[in-house]
Amino acid sequence: MTSEEVRQQMLDNLPTHLNTKQKQNVAKLLQDYEDIFSLGEYDIGRTNYVEYKIYTGSHHPIRQQFHGFSFPQRDCRFIQGV
Repeated sequence: MTSEEVRQQMLDNLPTHLNTKQKQNVAKLLQDYEDIFSLGEYDIGRTNYVEYKIYTGSHHPIRQQFHGFSFPQRDCRFIQGV
């Protein structure tokens, strides 16, 4: 998907109650910051701009393998908005 296609898709999905000026403002923001939007499913990378700590109290952190969802389960979750 191209950045123009992504931008147009976002514009097409704006709330209907926005007036023309508000839509123009959103369009300008999307164009000004088009480089921060994902263009595909797998192009989001990692960042070192944010660091966080997970507070575990007096317990040591544990490391477990991620238990993801199967592709059909993922599709169902996204469709239902879970």
